[in-house]
Amino acid sequence: MPVYVYEHVGKPAKGCSKRFEIHQDFGSEHLAKCPKCGRKVQRIITTANFTIDHLSHTALKEKGFSKLVRRDKGTYEIEGALRKD
Repeated sequence: MPVYVYEHVGKPAKGCSKRFEIHQDFGSEHLAKCPKCGRKVQRIITTANFTIDHLSHTALKEKGFSKLVRRDKGTYEIEGALRKD
């Protein structure tokens, strides 16, 4: 269930913050009033906040992928590989 951010239109009531977060289903209608004080609110568009653990360097290494590191212009090597200089 996503978290949405709402902001009071005008001054919030005493005890309410200017912005608040609330869990809502995707299909739910936007709130028109603050559930705490009843004053008018509007939904604020924010960036998504999530992590993808299965794409971490360690997880990819466990699946057989290698990380390439730039050595020189146009030259890359596998990170952690033994170099023959």
